Amino acid sequence: MYSKIRNKSLLILLFVFLSCAALFPAGADAFNLGGIIGSAINSATQQANVNKWLNYYDQEGREELFEVFKDSYTAKENPELNILLSNIVERLSIPIAQKDVSIIERPYNYFIAADKDFNAACGLGHTMMVNEGVFTFLNNNEDQIAAVIAHEMVHGQEDHNIKGVKKQMSAIFARNLIGSQIGSYGGIFLLDLATANIMNAGITKPNEWEADNLSFAFLTDAGYNPGAPAAVWQKITDSAQMKENQKRLRFVLVASTHPNSKDRRDNFAKKITEYSGGVVAVNKETGEISVNGKAFLIPADDGDIQGKERAYMIAGRLTSVYHAGTVGEAKAKDGAVFLGDAFLLKAGEKDPSAEDLALLLNTIK
Repeated sequence: MYSKIRNKSLLILLFVFLSCAALFPAGADAFNLGGIIGSAINSATQQANVNKWLNYYDQEGREELFEVFKDSYTAKENPELNILLSNIVERLSIPIAQKDVSIIERPYNYFIAADKDFNAACGLGHTMMVNEGVFTFLNNNEDQIAAVIAHEMVHGQEDHNIKGVKKQMSAIFARNLIGSQIGSYGGIFLLDLATANIMNAGITKPNEWEADNLSFAFLTDAGYNPGAPAAVWQKITDSAQMKENQKRLRFVLVASTHPNSKDRRDNFAKKITEYSGGVVAVNKETGEISVNGKAFLIPADDGDIQGKERAYMIAGRLTSVYHAGTVGEAKAKDGAVFLGDAFLLKAGEKDPSAEDLALLLNTIK
């Protein structure tokens, strides 16, 4: 139906700005740059054709787009991380498919980008990029990485990227193309602009909130720790206070398109309490975990993990037990605390002993 684009640079250009000054006749035998340059028409017709190509690369042309993404962002071949990412995507896809069968027709294409910054994105065609920096920053913790991936998969399921790009088209026409003359190399300038925002174009603050809120159900339905998203945002909040970390976190700290980190943490903390039926809570100021309104533990820092980050992870494990409705006896074993058969925490050097924590938990659970 559509001709295959062989020039990868031009394909990237089409994805974001989509050669907004051109007609793209269906059934063409080859991509004709000369024909595009010569097709000066009104902006409404241009936008209709832009939308046509957006839809194409979101659907049947998405494998072509995937190859361009991998080249543009320098996909990293790391067997260990690729296996971890694959496991997470496959595990999350099961509960998503139960609510939205479109994921079966368009399973996610994903790759790890060789970039140290903390960033992940989902663009057209269910194409997802996760920076290597996400794994490093989160110490390869599967539950926390899954919280990031679940968020991006909501962007994909809700078509946030393509909707946002379509809304931007009129402004892009006016700013970059209407009335301009594009020479045979004019696309190079646009390409430089395109590659900077190719995956995140059009994502808004309301989109971010929607992705946060919907991702929690996907995450918990897949069996991941309900406390992981709050722990991620607590870690980002703590790390952003240090100047040396602000650069690698800059993509998630953009105030114009991203909610405040503390607000996102608090939103997920509220969900922890709700998921437990109101039993488990974390004090955002002190990190104290309470059970049935009674103090249980203020986790201490443990190595590279701050106490408040630990608090949300421990609270998440607790809330899973209460949500399941199978609260057994708390017990200590080999320095760890269990509630029934569920692991809760490994007592650190600065924490109370596992035996003391189990005893306390049995009195308040």
